[in-house]
Amino acid sequence: MSCHSGQQLSQRIGLLGTIVVLYAFQLVQSVGDYRNIVDQSSFTGLSGLLGSAVSLADFNGDRQLDVLLYDANRRALFIALWSGDDQMFVVENDTSIQLPERVQLVSVDVADWNNDGILDILVIGTDNVGRIVYGKHNNQFVMDTELANVTADVLVLDANGDLVPDLFIPQKQAFYINSPPGNFQWTVWYVERGKLFRAKLTTAIRSGRNDSCQVSETSSAAFVDWNGDCLADLCFLSNCGLEIWLNNVPKGKFFYQLSSQEPQEHRIVQDDVLQKIFEKGSVLSFLDVNKDGTMDIVASDPDTKYLNFWLNVQKTRQFGDLCIPDDEWTVQRYESDTVAGAKTTSIDKVLKVPRRIFWGDINLDGYPDLLFIDESSNAVTLLENRGNWDILNATHFDKMKDNEKIMQLSVDTVAVAVVDIRGGVDILLSQQHSTRLLSIENHYPAEFFKAIGLSGLSYFSFPHSYTPLVGNTFKISYDGVDGRVYQICSQCPQSASLPLQSCDCFFGLKNMANYIAEVSLGTGQHIQRWENLMPNTVAVVWTVENENNWWMEIFTPKRAGQMLGVVIVLVSLSIGLGIGVLILMWQERRQDKREQYRRVNSSGFGTF
Repeated sequence: MSCHSGQQLSQRIGLLGTIVVLYAFQLVQSVGDYRNIVDQSSFTGLSGLLGSAVSLADFNGDRQLDVLLYDANRRALFIALWSGDDQMFVVENDTSIQLPERVQLVSVDVADWNNDGILDILVIGTDNVGRIVYGKHNNQFVMDTELANVTADVLVLDANGDLVPDLFIPQKQAFYINSPPGNFQWTVWYVERGKLFRAKLTTAIRSGRNDSCQVSETSSAAFVDWNGDCLADLCFLSNCGLEIWLNNVPKGKFFYQLSSQEPQEHRIVQDDVLQKIFEKGSVLSFLDVNKDGTMDIVASDPDTKYLNFWLNVQKTRQFGDLCIPDDEWTVQRYESDTVAGAKTTSIDKVLKVPRRIFWGDINLDGYPDLLFIDESSNAVTLLENRGNWDILNATHFDKMKDNEKIMQLSVDTVAVAVVDIRGGVDILLSQQHSTRLLSIENHYPAEFFKAIGLSGLSYFSFPHSYTPLVGNTFKISYDGVDGRVYQICSQCPQSASLPLQSCDCFFGLKNMANYIAEVSLGTGQHIQRWENLMPNTVAVVWTVENENNWWMEIFTPKRAGQMLGVVIVLVSLSIGLGIGVLILMWQERRQDKREQYRRVNSSGFGTF
């Protein structure tokens, strides 16, 4: 009988454990699916700051995302540093950057211009002068170098593959080639009447671009990998179409040496929607919208307001071939049934943001979601990517369920960004004279991978450098639940028109089966790859000219939000399971004693 009761106890404990596990799984799943948008501006210290966010970067090298703000009334820039200990933004004394008298801000860019491991700020004013404000190790900034003929549409890029940032001014069709510290050479790139022109360089070379293709002040200039070789290419919009100039640095030709007479060096994508976007001053956004490992483009039609996608169609790559270029790439334009009537916004009368689509991965499924400032409501609308891109003629985006709450909190927003500041998914709103941070509570899937490729300083340099380089391109591949998955990201793809993006690559891995099979990084003229990396990590790569001396460090950041909730749920259920087991054991012992007394009584020994 005792053996039978023991089996009953085991069965009961097993049944109870199964119920608890199933309940925990359902509860954890509900935590992951539950969404609650909360305004965290007051708790994070942003509500008391009079300034509009104009850039996102790590200004003090603590691997925390800080915010550069602009006070249009004072014509001054200042930095709000994120304090991980206090979980809020802090403005230190004497960190403001005052613009010269009678000069107003039209654009701002962040990079390590003098290659000392500290981020600097390029301030572009209404006088078309770019002023470089160099960062110091004590969080101080000094305005030094002035560059003439720098307009608001300037693009930060690495034009010659030396792992330091340069400048491209589309309207001038010219480059500022940077030779740190602080030496910039004005380099013109054009041809007269469609013929080759000897560029004005120290060493004359045959190069040029057809000057019959005119560029406007909203050129949509981008520095992204277009042909799949992991090296960023130069893209911008002209009245001829979307011009794509391929990276030929490994072949010994810099961007300002490329020629329109060489078809293998550039191509032009043409259609009527691109022409309308050029004429009416909208901006193209570059992203991997369908998660196929190639860079695509999104913009809304200025007339119909429907979203248009230019899908980059390339061959399917195999393991180890992530960075093999596809010379036969094609572009397929697709007009969706989703309306996105974006509007032109402005911080003041001169700092304007043309119509554009912002993006970020809200649910970290690897498919970028879209955000735009709606022209009818003057507030932010969030469109979630369904991920059903295997069927082209389908509805690919839905409005987020809590979109009405976002709209209520985002009136008069100028630009918007999806960021990871507090260890979760946050939405940063740059508004006129203020900045707001919204968090999507309890909505952070476990799987992610963050990668950052730094500029050309050694890991062993002192002080320790932490300055991302524009154009560094990461490609990853892994096994998903439905087969092999490919993703791509180029750091800081655009710098003009207030893109408001952090200079890193954040990959959502929600449907990953096991681990990241392959990671490739292309920068300058070099490519490096790694295998079998773990998810839920941050990979930081220090790149130098000799790729054998590259250094990667893997970090496992602490995460709040969902993971904390999961731990609390599992611990609570474990305690409950333990209490349940103790109660069952106590009841089983009582039953065993009753059974023993019953046997004694039936044997006639109960009288003793």
